[in-house]
Amino acid sequence: ALSNLASVAINTSLISDADNTDDLGSTSVSWRTGYFGTTILPDANDGAQIGSTTRQWSDLFLAEGGVINWDNGDATLTQVGNSVTLDGAAFLVTSPSQTPASFSSSFAGNMQVNWNSTTSNNVNFVFQKAGTPTWYIGNNASVDRLHILNSVAAEVVTVLQGQQVGINKTAPTARLHIGAGLATASYAPLKFTTGTNNTTAEAGAMEYTTPQLFFTNGRAVRQEIFQGQQS
Repeated sequence: ALSNLASVAINTSLISDADNTDDLGSTSVSWRTGYFGTTILPDANDGAQIGSTTRQWSDLFLAEGGVINWDNGDATLTQVGNSVTLDGAAFLVTSPSQTPASFSSSFAGNMQVNWNSTTSNNVNFVFQKAGTPTWYIGNNASVDRLHILNSVAAEVVTVLQGQQVGINKTAPTARLHIGAGLATASYAPLKFTTGTNNTTAEAGAMEYTTPQLFFTNGRAVRQEIFQGQQS
């Protein structure tokens, strides 16, 4: 045994007399610092671990440009400057917290989070319930329009780069373009809820106070819209 030595000079290798039987240090007497020039390897591929469920490392320090590599490049986590890039894998967050993910920046300007498709395909945020999609919000890459899709991926709301908004219209030709309604109740193209008219009439305002519908013209004169014959 080597015991209570100031130093030991080893010219080639320090090898145990039997495979997988001896320890370097113990739970009561540990080594303080280890310096290695090249690589620390397990005895077999996917056959060892660093730390355990009861003895865990507190910190991992990597140099500038450091890479964490899984399965020989199948997935990598690479740091360059102030950025960390995950490549080759999906980033999944599973948490019992009410806020499973949060983004914060100390940048002295507007903050932005980029979602980029390198294949010119649509990019969507998908809201799910028990694993089933209920809503999609994203970009239609073919014409670069913002869309909101329902659970069956039908386009409900469309916003074009020219600031035209469509409701049930995928190619709106006005600031607000509403698609046709249905004969079924609750599917009218536009519906007002009765309320109280403004105290001061505002030009361009439309108001509904049962049973009257009003429109205020450019001279700020409120006029009742002709009801016509009732059916």
